[in-house]
Amino acid sequence: MSRKKFDEKCYKETMDCLHASDDVLEEVLKMTENKNAEGDKIQDNGQETRNRSKYGKNNDSQNRHWHPARVAAAAVVFCAVAGIMFSTEISTYAEEAIHFIEAKLSPASESDVETFADAALGNKSISTNHAERTNSSGEVLDDPDSQRVAVDSVMANELLSGNVQNVDATVEVGGYTFDFEQLVVDKNGNGMLSYTISNPDGVKDWYESGYGEINFNWYLNPNGGLVNPTIYSESGEELDSRLLLRSDISTDTELHVVACFTGNLQENEGIRLDLIKAKDNEDAGQWTVLDQKSVSFDVTDKLDGVALTDENGDTAEVSPIGLTMSDTADENIENVPDNITLKYTDGTEYVIDGEDAYNTIVSLKDSGKSWYVFNRLVDTGKIQSLDIKGHYCNFEDESQENYDRIYTIAE
Repeated sequence: MSRKKFDEKCYKETMDCLHASDDVLEEVLKMTENKNAEGDKIQDNGQETRNRSKYGKNNDSQNRHWHPARVAAAAVVFCAVAGIMFSTEISTYAEEAIHFIEAKLSPASESDVETFADAALGNKSISTNHAERTNSSGEVLDDPDSQRVAVDSVMANELLSGNVQNVDATVEVGGYTFDFEQLVVDKNGNGMLSYTISNPDGVKDWYESGYGEINFNWYLNPNGGLVNPTIYSESGEELDSRLLLRSDISTDTELHVVACFTGNLQENEGIRLDLIKAKDNEDAGQWTVLDQKSVSFDVTDKLDGVALTDENGDTAEVSPIGLTMSDTADENIENVPDNITLKYTDGTEYVIDGEDAYNTIVSLKDSGKSWYVFNRLVDTGKIQSLDIKGHYCNFEDESQENYDRIYTIAE
């Protein structure tokens, strides 16, 4: 894989053409340096993988989390810079044809629903520890804390029964066996898929990157390794995803994982998961696909959500596993939520995201919509309101305007 060295002069000339605050430009520089360091190694079907700094807990070159309030505005500017700053020449080829597999789905039993909810949304399996991050000066950054809560089995069945699907599919990829277990998707595109990756010789070339997430560094192995799985909608749009490790039951030869994903998935669409083993071929400017399987999931029974609106007419929908919001802000104005909190009728609350709390798994902002996948099960029957404090960034005059918006149950 060939790529240009970071060009500071080009960077400065490019940034001089953009009207953004110093804070935003500083974040763009971090993204730029990180992108250059890693070179966007992972891609599929010959197309560049989207940089994961579009929104939410965005990741640097080590896939460590960035806080959305600090990078949302910077991400918009970064997209404008990326095409100018980097020229990455990559050509891929496959030694074998892609094999397509259709998974068989069936409704999960009550016990399977409980097991899945406890694994994906509970507090026993997935770590909340965050990896240590440093800035360009070597100073340790203060990442927000994450907290998971125990799952009530009765509530899990009340909220999820009929929508959690047992998956009947086993796939072999490059010496690794993928055994799929359960899947749940809501009507707005938030979803979770549990499965096991096994190899009698050991599951290799992966690392923990904080908040329970793992990533594969296949490109460091001269013989190749597993690439991070990529999830698509049925129509071919890539969904943003994170892979979480169930550390309580995983071993050297078996990784038990939950893939959490979100994005512009239509209500009647299924999903596709691409599994790849690849080898980096740095000298030739290529990476070689050694084996690839594509698994499709025809999801028909999706979770409903509770609809909420604010005084401006903007809408939000909350399902037991995720939040989706619309935003009518002008295209020259970036909406940066600083704190997102669900309040319940019993007086308790769930801080989904904030400066001091990170209780979402994956989040995305695209085309006037925002998605958040929860790290706990939400009882939608007890929601009182959705409170969001944040600010608008105006890219034309570089001004900021704070807001406090309250969404209530739509009548």
